[in-house]
This record gives sequence, C-alpha cells and structure tokens, in this order.
Amino acid sequence: MPPVESIRKLVVFTGDPSFSIVAALRSILDEFDDVSIDVLIHRPKRKFSDLLRSQFRNLKKHGVSWMPYLACEVWSRLAFRRTQGSVNGTPVLDGRYDLVDLVAKGRVRVTELSSINGPDAQRLIEKLAPDLGLSLAAPILKERVFGVPRLGTINLHQGRVPDYRGMPPAFWEILNREKSVGCTIHKVLSALDSGPVLAETEVPIEKFSTPAGMRILLDSVGNALLVDAIRRLRDGKGYMREQAGKGKTNRRPPLTLERTLRRRLAKQEGTSSNTNIIKDITLTGYSTVKAAGRYIRPASSPQKVVVLLYHRVNDALRDNVTVGIERFDQHMAYLKRYWPVVPLRAVIRGEVEPVRRKPLVCVTFDDGYRDNYDYAAPILQKHRLPATFFVSTGKLTHQAPFDHDVQSNVLGLPNMNWDQVREMQSAGLDFGSHTVNHVNLAQVTLDEAKHDLIESRETIRKELGHEEFLFAYPYGKRTDISSQVRDLVRESAYLCCCSAYGGINDHQMDLFNILRTGVNYNFSLAALRSRLNGWD
Repeated sequence: MPPVESIRKLVVFTGDPSFSIVAALRSILDEFDDVSIDVLIHRPKRKFSDLLRSQFRNLKKHGVSWMPYLACEVWSRLAFRRTQGSVNGTPVLDGRYDLVDLVAKGRVRVTELSSINGPDAQRLIEKLAPDLGLSLAAPILKERVFGVPRLGTINLHQGRVPDYRGMPPAFWEILNREKSVGCTIHKVLSALDSGPVLAETEVPIEKFSTPAGMRILLDSVGNALLVDAIRRLRDGKGYMREQAGKGKTNRRPPLTLERTLRRRLAKQEGTSSNTNIIKDITLTGYSTVKAAGRYIRPASSPQKVVVLLYHRVNDALRDNVTVGIERFDQHMAYLKRYWPVVPLRAVIRGEVEPVRRKPLVCVTFDDGYRDNYDYAAPILQKHRLPATFFVSTGKLTHQAPFDHDVQSNVLGLPNMNWDQVREMQSAGLDFGSHTVNHVNLAQVTLDEAKHDLIESRETIRKELGHEEFLFAYPYGKRTDISSQVRDLVRESAYLCCCSAYGGINDHQMDLFNILRTGVNYNFSLAALRSRLNGWD
C-alpha cells in the first residue's frame, strides 16, 4: 500500500453540495493540511420531455397520490425561496459550512458538469490526476470516471452492506424494526454499493427515531468515518473485508409505504390523535388571521420579541423538555425561511432595528445537555441561525446529572463539556449562566443565591472569556422568581434575567424578566407558527 504522503489530491463526485457535503470537506481539510480537493458537481441540463417522462414513471409507481405530493413539493420549493436571513445587518453564524466560503479559503476548487459521467468529465479527471476519488451523494458513477483516480474511488454509504444497499438512508431499517443503521465507506465498483469495505460503524436506532432524524446523525458519523477511511489508506492499512452474500439493493419506497411508516412513528410518539389534528387546524386558522392582520396594522405598532426555550434535542425521550431531531430541524428550517431570527444578546444590547410586521425571534437552550452539542448545534450551523445556551456550570465541570432528571428517573443523559462549549462558541453560538448546579434560587437563602450567581459568572469568564453575562432562571416559573433574587441578578453584573413561564415581549422589554416560550416534542409547525403569531 502507498506511504502516508501519497494521498494529496482528492476529487469529489457529488450531485448536491449540501451542508453535510461541505461539512465533510471541511473535516478532511481540518485533518489533512496537505490535501487539496476538486469538487465536481453533476448539473444535468434536463429537457422538458425528460421531466415529463420522469413524472410519468413516478405516477406509475406511486399512483394518484403522486399528484398532490408533487403539488406540495413545487409549492414548497417556491415558498422556500423566501429566506429571511439577517436582520438589519445582525450577524448570523459564520459561513464555515458554506461552499463559497470554503473555496475562498483555498485548497478547494469547484467545477459544474452537465454530465459527471461524460467524456468531458473523464478528460478533466485525467488532467487533474487525483490520488483518490470520493463519491458523496453522487449519481451512480461509471467506471470511466470512478476508475481514473490512482487509488480508485470510495463511497460514503448510509447503510450496512450488503444487507442495505441503495437508498433512502434509514428508511428500510426503521421500517424493518432494526436496532441500528450502518454507515459504511467502501470502494466503488460497477455494481451498486458492492465494493470492499474500508471503514464501517453502526448508529443505534432510538425509540423515537425517524428516517430524517437518523440521516442527520448519519451525516455527522459519516464525516468522521470518511476521515478515518482516508487516514487508513494513507497509513497503508487497506480494506477491511470483502462483502459476502448477494445482499439487497433498495429503492425509494412508494408514497403509500412512506405514509404507513409516518403513521406508525406518530402513533408511537403520541402525536397522531384526532385531537392533535383538530388542534393543528385551529392553530393554522389562528395564524392565518393574525398574519393577515399584520399588514393592516400601523407600521408604528410596537415591535414584539418571541424568545423560544428548548432544553434537549434527541430521539431517545419524549417529554415536556425534549424535542425530536427531525422536528428541531423542521423548526429551524421554518424559522430561517420566514422569520427574523436574531441573537438574544443583540436584542438586549439594543443592536437590532425593529422590523414591525413580524416579531423578532430568539432561540435559547437551558441546562447544557450533550445533545445540544451533538444534534442542536449542527442543525443551527446548517441553517446559520444564532442561539444562546444557558448552562449550569457545575454540571458541565463535574458531569453530574441534573436533580430534576434523577427525580424523574431519567438517568444517563450526559452534559456538554467546556471544550465542546468553546467549539460551539467559536462557530458563533452564545452562552450564558443557568446557575452552578441548577438550584432553585427561591428555595435557598439570599447569601447562597448570591454565591451561586457569582461563582457561575466567574466560571463562564474563566472558561469562555466573557465580560458581559446573560442569565436564565432555573425552573423559571412565576413562583420560582422573587424580586429579591432578580435584584441580586442585577447586582451580580448580569445583563438580563430570563424566565420560563411563557409570554411574548415588547421590544422595550423588561431585561430582568425576559419572557420565554417553552418548546417540546408536541410542537408541530402549526403550533410553532401560532406561538410566533401571538398564541400563548
């Protein structure tokens, strides 16, 4: 096998340079400082007749249900062109996972091709003379291109081979009630997903996992596995094993089967009842009326600020402080496209100009669970949305469980550590205090409360270098918050005090009683939209 220094030029085949692909490229560049990457993007020029034939095939496969599905897809793509973006220059997260930004930093070049398997592509690859090819969300490649790189081409496949070749990732495994979904790096051969395996791992399917949520996990796991596979080749370790058995190649399931699985998962989660359907219809009607009303209100109407409160993002639990991975991604995609999302710190400092017609939206998290780092942060980075995380500093330092979890018999939930917090902060996410050990400040003496506030503040100063400090009240119900403790928060050099009992703020809000709306797994998009429009 080749020596370490032999893999320096990579060519990436892809049809979709999405967030996950750019994240994979950045992981490779961060790990190997002597590697350059040429990205070849498949951009076919499709004729109208080709589109018609494709739709006919889909209609034949999926039946009449394809027509409303197609209509929803077209509407969604047109509507999603509306991207709110930053508000009056308010910064969003940095562009580290933006392909344009990655190219600007060097070592990456991008070429768009009308056919990634055509003769022009072959000639270009031969001219580039890459050491290794990477197939990342690429169309099926022909040997004329995947065979050109000196060491061939490897593919990141979200599935266990040979049992789950093909696509879509995680769907068939969840449908078949498997315990895990494989993630595999294998050499590309002419037969789909049939090459020898270079690296592999398994991602557990949690009780409430969905295919879309699993794909977010597989993207992150796959990027780390890809780096490991390249390192194995550079170290001369070669392939782990040949695939044994015929296996099975999956295709996209019929829409009827997709609906069957969605209904099964919704029933298991407890969100499929007729009551929830009626509630969503009611909330949608409310939001429609309120949205229309915004355009007949005077432009001088007071600016509103909605502060959303999340705690945990995972698929192992469903309770009043947990939201699913897919649902959180849906929430952030929706906010990005339709609402002015701004950092809470910028609102507190008075750095955000009013937008009048819509409330400003701030995203916050309490406590400091590890899933904030594993799942919430990548999703926020994907959508480039700011958020503030209020952490209990002692729980992070000592990795101790939260008392409310122990009392509820919810054990084994890890917390973030300070290295992870600093990594998130470097990406543009903000942090504030949630006391040292999540103590209920209404149940301790004022001296104990003051000591807790100061110790938490100083830990954040030491670990993160902050000189201005934000605070969120643990528990945060009306009965938990006393005027004396709020005075202590102010005296302890905090800029604000956030509660947790609901409500919407005016732009000129009381900084030491910032109202926040709690969000959990049962918050459909209709429920979220209604809260943003004033339903409390």
